[in-house]
Amino acid sequence: MQPPSIPPHAPAPAAGAREKLLAAALEQFGEHGYDGASIRDIARAAGVNIALVSYHFGSKERLYHELARSLVARRVQTALGTLASARTRNPGPAAARTMLKTLLGGFASGLLASREIHMAARLIVREQTRPTAAFDVIYNGGMETFHKAVTRLLAIASGREPETHDSIIRAHMLLGQMLSFVFANAVICRRLGKDSLDRRALATITAILNQNIDALAKPPRP
Repeated sequence: MQPPSIPPHAPAPAAGAREKLLAAALEQFGEHGYDGASIRDIARAAGVNIALVSYHFGSKERLYHELARSLVARRVQTALGTLASARTRNPGPAAARTMLKTLLGGFASGLLASREIHMAARLIVREQTRPTAAFDVIYNGGMETFHKAVTRLLAIASGREPETHDSIIRAHMLLGQMLSFVFANAVICRRLGKDSLDRRALATITAILNQNIDALAKPPRP
């Protein structure tokens, strides 16, 4: 479907307007939630004519959904090489453990490295606690793929069957350990006496994450 045309009195689309609108939408939706953010404020923050919102996205709801999709897709794309290997190869337990450490270590670095993630966390937390139609966009746009890859690698590393009730919960607990540093960032920064997590903190998080992977990858007792 073609995007709606811009009214004659509006300026032509500026270069990068779509990206500016998505960046502004992240700030506005992150700070104020879906209901509290307005199209007018998003356009003002982006420094573009309000008509460009309709031109690029059609509506506030579609802008919100595209933002949610792009947030997850960008993070998952950084791990696509490992994800592809996880889907197409049949690694042994040791290789699966190494792949899992690489996958989650890289993902953790990306999660903790930018302000964008902390703003995105507010949006995603709202979708976790009070799902809207955007949750399906987030889940289908990459979250499901990432969760399944972690589940499969952890199951192979520990000698369990993938996609069982136990394997899914074990993988989710492992992911939760990492994501808590995003969703509860204010708590850990206050406890460490920092304004934000630095390289030293990230190195410690990664080291402990690897230790926890080793612990969870132990085969079940007979």
